[in-house]
Amino acid sequence: MEQTKMKTGDRIEIMPRDKSIGKSYVSKLEQVIDETTMDLHVPIAYGYLVKLPLEKPYSFIFYTENGMMRTDAQIESYFAEDGFQMMRIKLLTKTERYQRREYFRFDCSLPMKFGEVAEDYDIARDKPTPDMFIGTVKNISAGGVNFVSNHEIEMNALVKCVIPLGEVDFLTLAHVLQRQEMRDAEQKFRYRVMFLDLTALEKDKIVKYVFSEQRKALRKNKER
Repeated sequence: MEQTKMKTGDRIEIMPRDKSIGKSYVSKLEQVIDETTMDLHVPIAYGYLVKLPLEKPYSFIFYTENGMMRTDAQIESYFAEDGFQMMRIKLLTKTERYQRREYFRFDCSLPMKFGEVAEDYDIARDKPTPDMFIGTVKNISAGGVNFVSNHEIEMNALVKCVIPLGEVDFLTLAHVLQRQEMRDAEQKFRYRVMFLDLTALEKDKIVKYVFSEQRKALRKNKER
């Protein structure tokens, strides 16, 4: 049973099948009740709880230590427990391993700033404002970045990222998928993070930046 690979605290991306409901929301697993029932935290967006419509189809992607898992489910009910707002979901399909479509990655060396944020972080108002740390982007795509830093953050953490793309700073939330400790290196840690809740326009801007930088690199190689 794939649910046995999931544990309390695993981050979850909720994607409504009905696009009129919204794009995607972030939650985390509280407990697995049985093979078809789970309790999750109610997602928070822009500092507010988001109670999604009941009995609608959603895709749920679970970020576990063993990789990403996916299932379709519907929300059955909402309830409060120990001061937290929870929701119970009913699985409609079996959980299965999930491989997100890969975007073209561009190797680079870009300065960036990042900071760990709480579930109730409001990116629009930048509240509560996180402490920011310095890192270096090693490669970037429309799906996320790999970066190195001397600051340690936990696996599955939610982070605010500020990355300069040309003349503008790109601001987004991201989920830490991998962390590697680098021995005998100038930077102690290497991270792989996935961007969260990007619009099609934001993804397009990153893709255009990646291909623009790739063309510049090709021109430089030809001039040598």
